[in-house]
Amino acid sequence: MYRKNRLYSFMGAILSLLLISYTAHANDEKQVCFDPSVVSNKIILDQTGRSFDYKYRIVRKAEQGFPTVIYLPGGPGQTSIEGILTQPKTVPPKFGLILTDPRGIGCNFNENLKKNDFQTPLLAGDILSILKDMSLSPEQTILYGASYGTVLATTTAELNNRLGNKPFKMLVLEGVLGKAFVGQEYLNQYAISWEKYVSRKGGNDFRKKISSAVIVNNLDKSMFASFLNGYLLLGSWGNMGHVLDMPLDLLQNDFSKFKNDYYTPSPSHDSMNAEGQMYLNLWSQIWCREISNPGDGQELLFDNGKLIVSQTVNGKNDKSCDGAKPDRLYDSKTISLREKIVYLQGEDDPATSATQAYYHFVNQKKSQERVFVLFKQLGHAPSAVIQMLMAGKMDSIWYEEFSEKSFDILNGTSFQFKIERKLKGE
Repeated sequence: MYRKNRLYSFMGAILSLLLISYTAHANDEKQVCFDPSVVSNKIILDQTGRSFDYKYRIVRKAEQGFPTVIYLPGGPGQTSIEGILTQPKTVPPKFGLILTDPRGIGCNFNENLKKNDFQTPLLAGDILSILKDMSLSPEQTILYGASYGTVLATTTAELNNRLGNKPFKMLVLEGVLGKAFVGQEYLNQYAISWEKYVSRKGGNDFRKKISSAVIVNNLDKSMFASFLNGYLLLGSWGNMGHVLDMPLDLLQNDFSKFKNDYYTPSPSHDSMNAEGQMYLNLWSQIWCREISNPGDGQELLFDNGKLIVSQTVNGKNDKSCDGAKPDRLYDSKTISLREKIVYLQGEDDPATSATQAYYHFVNQKKSQERVFVLFKQLGHAPSAVIQMLMAGKMDSIWYEEFSEKSFDILNGTSFQFKIERKLKGE
C-alpha cells in the first residue's frame, strides 16, 4: 500500500503540473532556450523573406553505429525542449536524441508567425531542416512521434519520400491518430473510458458514490470532467491499478487532501499573453482544420455520474477554433510510407483509441514492416509507464529494433500485450 500511495502522489504531482497554464509554462522554459544544447537554423516563411530561427535541442549525439531519434511531441502545441514531463523516457543512452518544439511554441515562439504559417506539412519541413542542418541521413534517423506527433511523423516521412530522399530508418508511433475525428468521436472516447472504469469499480453503486461526493463538495461539472479526463488519459499502471483509484478514494474520504494533491482547476484563456495567443493560433489552424472540428463549441460535463457532451463550453459558445473550418482533414490512408513502422498503443487510450491506431496500421501496405503492439489496460503513453515501473525494459526493446522477440522481456510481468506483424503488401 505504501508503494501505491507513493505512486499516486507522484501522479497527482504530474497532473498538477500538466494543468498549469500555458503562459506560465512558456515563461519558465525560456531559460533552457538559451542553453548551448539548443541550436537553430533559419526557416524562410514566404517569398517576402519573412523568416524565423527554428530551434531544437541536441540532448546527445549517437554513439558510433547507433541511430539518432528525433522526438515529436503531441498536442498539437506541446513542447519537449525543456519539459521534463513531455520528454521521451525510453530512448536508450547510446542513441542520439533531439527534442523539438513546434513553430510558434515554447523555444520557437515568434511574433512574426501568422495563422497560415501553421500547417502540419510546414511543421514537417521544419523537422527535415534538422537533418540538413546536422548532416543526418534519414537511414540513420528514427522519427518518434507521440499523439499528434504521430501525425507529424507520418507527414514528415511522406514529405521526405516526395522529395526523393531515402526513407527513415524507422517510425515509432505512440498513441496513434489514424485519421481526423468525426463529430463528437474525440469526446465520446473519454465517456466510453469512464464507463469502462465505472464497470470495473462496481457499476452504478460506485457511480452514485462519486456523484454524491461531487454534489456534496460543490464541484463544478466542467472542471471535474476535465479532472477525470486527465486521469483517464493515463490509464492503468500494471498491477498498481488505475491512476484514478487513489484520488477518487480521497474524494470520498478526505476531500481536503484530494483538493490539495489532485484537483487543479484549469486556467482561463483570458489570462493568456502573446505566447498563449500564439498557441491558440496553432490550435485553430491544426486541430480545428486538420484533426477535429465538430461545429459548435463542445465540452464534457460530469452529470449524474456520467460524462456527457455539452453543446457549449462554460455555458458559452467556444471560440478556440476562431471560425476555422475543417477543410484539410488528416487521413493516414491517403499516405504511403516505405519505412518500418512501430505502433505502441494503449488499449484504454481515450485520446487516440486503439481503433484509430489500427486504422493507420492496416493502411500502410507499402511499409517494409509494421509491428503493432497493444498494451492491455494502459493509456496514452504506455512505454513511459513501463519504463518508469520497470527501468531498462524498454531500452532493450529499442536496441533490438522492436522485433517481436524483443518484447519477450515483458513476459511474466504485470504488463500484458499482444503483437501483430505485417510485411510489405499485407
